[in-house]
Amino acid sequence: MIWVIDNPKDESYQIIGTNIFNNEGTFQLWGTKPSAKTVMIISSEVEEDILDYKRAIDFAIKTGEATFTIE
Repeated sequence: MIWVIDNPKDESYQIIGTNIFNNEGTFQLWGTKPSAKTVMIISSEVEEDILDYKRAIDFAIKTGEATFTIE
């Protein structure tokens, strides 16, 4: 479990995992909250950008980091 701090949106989310969704060419990174609800974290038309965020957040969760900040 990790807190994702989204500085551009001035929001934070506690999540337990991430998933990627392709919405007609716009790639979205979604986080699953402990309550099983989901929240969209970030989107981009560049799939590799979203994959980089997913890998980084998943690694932070795996290694026990408390927070992950999106600047």
